Amino acid sequence: MPVKLNKWGDVEIGTDSMMTSEDKVFSGGDCVTGPATVIQAVSAGKQAAEQMDEYLIKGYVKKCVKPYSSSRGSLEDLPRYAFGSLPKLHRNKGAVIEAIDMDHPFEEAAAVMTVEEAIDEAKRCLSCGCNERHACQLREEATDFGVERWKVNKGEQRYPLTDDHPLIIRDTNKCISCGKCVSTCNDIQGVGALDFYFKQGKIGVGTKDGSRLDETTCVSCGQCVIACPCGALDFKRSIKNIYGGINSEKTTVAFMAPAVRSVIAQHFKLEAEEATPFIVGLLKKIGFDKVYDFSFAADLTIIEETTEFMGRVQEGAFRI
Repeated sequence: MPVKLNKWGDVEIGTDSMMTSEDKVFSGGDCVTGPATVIQAVSAGKQAAEQMDEYLIKGYVKKCVKPYSSSRGSLEDLPRYAFGSLPKLHRNKGAVIEAIDMDHPFEEAAAVMTVEEAIDEAKRCLSCGCNERHACQLREEATDFGVERWKVNKGEQRYPLTDDHPLIIRDTNKCISCGKCVSTCNDIQGVGALDFYFKQGKIGVGTKDGSRLDETTCVSCGQCVIACPCGALDFKRSIKNIYGGINSEKTTVAFMAPAVRSVIAQHFKLEAEEATPFIVGLLKKIGFDKVYDFSFAADLTIIEETTEFMGRVQEGAFRI
């Protein structure tokens, strides 16, 4: 028997199962929702595959849970300070074949972009998405607890970016006052540069006395940035300066720290003795002229950190 269709002629599925009126037949994409984007079709295909896998393994279909998503809104909703300083680049329209042989209707009407055109088009990306969206603990918890996002009123106050540190930048608009950065700075690192504050009926996070971050006890460890689940704290990027130096006539030098070597070796599943030549090759391929090992300087850092730690213990700052 054919699957059941709705009044618009689309395939009707169970909202919690993606199964059609026919047992063991699943569906998704344009035939269910009507014309939509490729991204939506791929997402529906992924969900249907998960449901079919669940059915084959366990004999029943689990309920589809839509992951929590948060959008910054349309282009009109975005604050000007977010992207206003970026250059406007025209979209690459691509070449289109003017005349198509009607005897061969399946020939491509639009030509493929050249390598140069693809690179120019990629430069238009604003990196508006979160890098942690596929493995975000905050998103997982919001999904599990059924958190609903309230639409931000257009009249709501927007805060400028806080640029008061040579390495860290703060965006109060993204902060959800979860306190992870405060806990990390105070309880784990023992620095105490960040704290909660109450202003205009709202709880926020900032420096303890409202001073600049670079004027506090901050030691630039960066653990607050790593702990932040929503991107309110971020590192200042220097990638533009790096590529600018590589593409200049200057001699560019890279220093390789032990921690970086360990991470890259683990990621690419390399043995310890293979990591160093592998990384040197990568850096040389990028364009660096010289690559030096940083192990000796790292040893000095460990000695200094140990001395500082023992000093704090003797002062009674920690208990062992």
